[in-house]
Amino acid sequence: MSEISIDIAKFLGLVLTLLGMFWGMSRRQQGMFEKHLDEKFAILQLRLEQIEKKEGDNGKEVARVERQLMELRADLPEKYLRREDYIRGQSVIESKLDALALKLENMQIREAKRD
Repeated sequence: MSEISIDIAKFLGLVLTLLGMFWGMSRRQQGMFEKHLDEKFAILQLRLEQIEKKEGDNGKEVARVERQLMELRADLPEKYLRREDYIRGQSVIESKLDALALKLENMQIREAKRD
């Protein structure tokens, strides 16, 4: 049987070398992972900024529409005539015309009696 003999110094050197390699590889993986996370967070930050910009634009648009709606509400009573109001106005005009026609008819009857 052949025995392999290694000095303790060489063994410790080998163990330390292997541990150093594992530590270096884990640090490299951690660095790559952090770089990947930083890239993802940068992309998310850009998207959030775009959303905030759109939100600001939407807020301005909503404010503009609300202002136009308030102007419409203010102008509506001046420009809009309800059907009932139109019918009431027409009824008043027609009753005045009927009264005028009745007066003319009465005048014509009086004139006819005089002759």
